[in-house]
Amino acid sequence: TGGGLEGVVQQIQLDIGRISERNLGRDNRVIGDHKRDCIAPYLDEGFVSYVNSLPIQYKVDFTLPRGQGEKVVLRRVAKILGLGTSSVLPKKRYSSEVR
Repeated sequence: TGGGLEGVVQQIQLDIGRISERNLGRDNRVIGDHKRDCIAPYLDEGFVSYVNSLPIQYKVDFTLPRGQGEKVVLRRVAKILGLGTSSVLPKKRYSSEVR
């Protein structure tokens, strides 16, 4: 993929195109093995389609530090809903390690 905003858009398209085979399949197997259900409202097709249609500037802000400039729309909504502390937390990365 290219650099800058164009590169981000290309990477998002790539990630969306392969999320079901790459991430969700693995997650569903692990969760199912523990007799649990996975609820992922942000993966609803309508929601994903809507967010994907927004300009990239609504989704990322490269003027902010890494960990804060991602998920801009979600951070703004969290702030509006009174979740001020949550709106500024850095993006979390979860381990696939099962305990």
